[in-house]
Amino acid sequence: MCKPLRELWHVANKKAVWYEFNELQGNSLFGDDNSYANLGVPWRNSKAPNRRELIIDPGPPRFQVRMPVQFLIKTVHLIGYNTTFPESIISGKEVTHLGEIITDDKGRLIVLGATITYSALNELWQQRLILGIKMRLKR
Repeated sequence: MCKPLRELWHVANKKAVWYEFNELQGNSLFGDDNSYANLGVPWRNSKAPNRRELIIDPGPPRFQVRMPVQFLIKTVHLIGYNTTFPESIISGKEVTHLGEIITDDKGRLIVLGATITYSALNELWQQRLILGIKMRLKR
């Protein structure tokens, strides 16, 4: 007899507190010696007060099969989950969600990023979208 799986799918954007963009430095395709840490690439927004608050994490939403759910600013369904989604923007356009999650008719998970209409790499800049998906499955 098969047991139904209970999965928690979660999307967050930590780019504002990750390493500075530095062309090919940190590209793991060039081997472990090319890591950000080994090359001394500095952290992005390293001088910002409360730097960890720049992480955009609306919390894990609940969703049902084939019903799309957006990763919105206030989509928290876990009691006590500490979200970080900035209340205001410093400049540019306000973005209210990172993307959405849905399953297809065969139960396959689909994660879609929000539409991007701008780009910047300035101090205190936050990208409120999903550009790539990095998944770690735990059992």
